[in-house]
Amino acid sequence: MYKKIIGTYYALWPIGAATGSIIGGYLAVVSLSFPILMTFIPLLIASILTFFLKEPPYEKEGHHNVFKHIKNSAKIVINNKQLMILMIGGFILIGFGEAIHLLDQLFFKFKEIPLEFFGWITASTFALSSLGHYLSNSISEKLGNKRTLILSVLLSPLILIIATFSLKYFAIVLFIITSIFFGIRNPITSHLINQEVESKKRATVLSSANLISQFGLAILAPMIGYFAEIYSINQAFKLSAILLLSVPILYLFLKDKN
Repeated sequence: MYKKIIGTYYALWPIGAATGSIIGGYLAVVSLSFPILMTFIPLLIASILTFFLKEPPYEKEGHHNVFKHIKNSAKIVINNKQLMILMIGGFILIGFGEAIHLLDQLFFKFKEIPLEFFGWITASTFALSSLGHYLSNSISEKLGNKRTLILSVLLSPLILIIATFSLKYFAIVLFIITSIFFGIRNPITSHLINQEVESKKRATVLSSANLISQFGLAILAPMIGYFAEIYSINQAFKLSAILLLSVPILYLFLKDKN
């Protein structure tokens, strides 16, 4: 049930982000500091809700040495081909994909989109991301995890490349469509990582996967920013999309497990 539940869980935050993008835009008209002040209300509600959480039952490590735990988890990743492929893929996907997300408003400006539409565009990307997360389990159950994952990481950069050649609103529509594939792939990659790791080491291995992904962002995002500075944001997006096409090739070597 993990893939289905985590897909539903992941689908909720983009809805909040989409709502916040729209509401925040109107609040910013009053004052740029007003949206920040109002953010304390949902943060307070979320903080109160955490007190009602219960620790789920799972197998725990017998020792409490954090460094030993990290070392053992690192060995698991290094000695597991499936995990290595998923983590290298995550490094590339987050490195270039998140860079695109961070620079998307420059892309909107390059395509001559009026500023007042930026909030709605961002909300639309989050909404499609939410839909992708929600549909991920049902799609992968029909097509298989590996096939769905490869299609999602293949179609997204292909559509983005077309967007870089397109004009104005059509380019933005294509850009928005790519976000659904982010939603589709996310629960599948988490599910595939979980399949490879026993519960007592799962939290640390998932943390390692997130760490490697963030390294990808720290290393690759400045490269894309530098390329945008030299040429244009459109060319930078095109380069990112081309480099992202290496991931579906990498994922061909994954094993499709039930």
